[in-house]
Amino acid sequence: MHKFGFLSTDTASPNDEDVQRRSSISDGKRNWADWIKMHFDRSLLVFQLFYFFFYAAFGSLFPLISIYFKQLGLSAFQCGVLSGIRYLIDWLATPFWNALAEKWKKGKSFLIISLVCSMSFTLGLGFVRPSPEGCLVRLPYSLDYNETLDNVVGAPLAIVEPYRFSTYDNLKSVDMTRDLALNIKNKIGQSPLYLDIKLLADNPKLKAKGYGRVVEQKFYSKVPNFRSPTHYAPGSLVMPLYSTVVYSQTKINQIFIIIILLVLFGELLSCPAIPLVDALVALKTSVQPTSLYGQQRMMGSVGWGLAMFFIGLALDNSSVFQDYPCLQPGYRERNYLVCFATYSVFMAFALFTSTQFSFTYEGGQESMYFKLVKDKMAKTLLGRTTKNRSKLVNEEDSDEDDPNVTKHNMTSISESEQNKTIPTNEEILERQLGIKLGSKEKRVESKEPETEYSPADSGQESFVATAHLKITKCAKAMRYFAKPQLLLFLFVTWFMGMGVGQVFTFLFWHMQELNGSPTLFGVATVINHISEIVMFFFSKQIIDKIGKLLF
Repeated sequence: MHKFGFLSTDTASPNDEDVQRRSSISDGKRNWADWIKMHFDRSLLVFQLFYFFFYAAFGSLFPLISIYFKQLGLSAFQCGVLSGIRYLIDWLATPFWNALAEKWKKGKSFLIISLVCSMSFTLGLGFVRPSPEGCLVRLPYSLDYNETLDNVVGAPLAIVEPYRFSTYDNLKSVDMTRDLALNIKNKIGQSPLYLDIKLLADNPKLKAKGYGRVVEQKFYSKVPNFRSPTHYAPGSLVMPLYSTVVYSQTKINQIFIIIILLVLFGELLSCPAIPLVDALVALKTSVQPTSLYGQQRMMGSVGWGLAMFFIGLALDNSSVFQDYPCLQPGYRERNYLVCFATYSVFMAFALFTSTQFSFTYEGGQESMYFKLVKDKMAKTLLGRTTKNRSKLVNEEDSDEDDPNVTKHNMTSISESEQNKTIPTNEEILERQLGIKLGSKEKRVESKEPETEYSPADSGQESFVATAHLKITKCAKAMRYFAKPQLLLFLFVTWFMGMGVGQVFTFLFWHMQELNGSPTLFGVATVINHISEIVMFFFSKQIIDKIGKLLF
């Protein structure tokens, strides 16, 4: 820099390079700030938080729910039924609840109730377990016995009553493997396995074979209720793979009925949550670019991936059970109460966030159906009827507070009002729907003739017009299903849904069969959602460059 303030023309000064570097850094920060401002609108932050918390709760439990059921002794068929019936209930009940919420204009109330029901019924799944029949153990044996344990047929194994608090130290838990199962249904991926009763030993059988020294006789006195294998029918005892707990097939079937009832009622009451929020977000972002709606849902993928990753790390270190019935769990058994606890925390945050939503509807916030309920309650409790101001629900008061209304008109209106009674909300609703509600109380007779509100009046015409409009819309919608393009699209969607459902339900089941750990489950989930987020940002550019197929 020259002393007069002019820059040198031959060489660039170090200060000039610093200024350029600082300006480039500031431009970069400004670009990042603009990107963050564009993708994270403050007015939509509450929706992003809801999606993050809700799908974090979902991702921390439901991808692993089939493995949890597998650990309880449920079969793959039963796990598939529990997973598939959830989506079937969603498909059937969601339109009903959403239509009801829109008709009653109570979207926020329906949303909060559905989240509470989802949290309550889902947490109930964590406390429903079949009572164990016993524990599979290896019997204590004498060290001076010449034979090896492999040569002692049937001697090493037995079933004892749950012995968590037993003081006998020589008992050792045995994990269920395919070598201990019957040949029936002993395939890859099959769980639970039928325990082979012939491999179990009891005291009389050992004495008859001369193996009395193999099993120490004090075992039968110190371990209560030693279970003789002769008390069980072949194929009546099952064990989850790599577990030490023995279950009865009858008790597992009973628990399956309880679980399916919890899933049915829980999903029936909680299914409208996400569709209500999706409709609200779509309404808020309808005047903005279409990708803005997807940006809000993208936060759900972020929450799902992060929650599943950390849950996988936590499950690898959660092999301790507070109420495990046997002395030692299997080396692949995990305490899935960690998942239920994490689910409840994230769902509580989602519930709190949902209280900040504001559902807007055309017309009044309170529907005529709720006004009718209020009239019934007032008539029953107070003995009187709440009067209405002769307005329908969505009717605007255009003449109210009009300064141009003359005194003559005011006088004529007051005289005409004296000649007829003010109808109640119930009467207005009857005229609007064109039906009689069947009230048993005797109505106050009007001075005007009864034919004033005949079926030919405007209320009846409005009802007929509304019904005709609905029929026309349904017929128009059904005509779309005659298009081959739409039918092909629906078939592809249905076919892809079958594949996605199977992967979602049994992917981690299969990975566990391949000796995969919960941490591997979390890493796989993170990779899945990273690819989903990347494709969200670059799919439009790829489609524009490659092109798309138009039917």
